[in-house]
Amino acid sequence: MSKYREILSQIDMLYTELETARRQEAALLAEQVRQALLVSGVDLNLILDGQASGSSKRAKVKPKYWNPETGTTWSGRGRTPLWLQGKNPRDYLIEPTDKSSEDSD
Repeated sequence: MSKYREILSQIDMLYTELETARRQEAALLAEQVRQALLVSGVDLNLILDGQASGSSKRAKVKPKYWNPETGTTWSGRGRTPLWLQGKNPRDYLIEPTDKSSEDSD
């Protein structure tokens, strides 16, 4: 076996050991947290309810711009879509607003 392949094999074994150790540490830590919660009387569900759910908690925003060629819309938040780049966004407004009428309220 060449020196290179021997080292690759050792690295592979070390990664396997590392992953096993990581899982053992995580299990130990999880048990310690569980025990601390039991002793303190804190309900685990109270903690889990505050976790990130993966979906944004921000309110949905109405689309502000519309692509007449494809029907796709954009709210005006985030990156400018390719179909709108280099173009005047006012030309694609769904409901063009007259700022002067809003200010007179």
